[in-house]
Amino acid sequence: MSFATPEIHHYAVEVLTEQYLFSATLEPPGMLLNYVNHPDRATLQLKQVTATALDASLSDLFDTMTSYWAPATDALVYPLMPCATPVFSNAQLLLLNRRRLLFYQPVKD
Repeated sequence: MSFATPEIHHYAVEVLTEQYLFSATLEPPGMLLNYVNHPDRATLQLKQVTATALDASLSDLFDTMTSYWAPATDALVYPLMPCATPVFSNAQLLLLNRRRLLFYQPVKD
């Protein structure tokens, strides 16, 4: 008697740290959200990893990312046009659609 082989899914992921952007493939054993959100998980196993340094003298963050969404931390927001409703002025984590981004300024301490 043979058992059915479980289907293996591959997910293209980008992991942003303070120093690097990692583009890789994630191959979770089982369901993705159960794997990523497990309360005891301290690490992720990534395959086919490409690491890009985020130092401004090595390359531009948005030139290295392949997805439409880009994360920003400790963001300050300045609307350039009047808005119908008030817009927040800062955010600890913000997801940006790179196709709609007109200008950004990285700030170093």
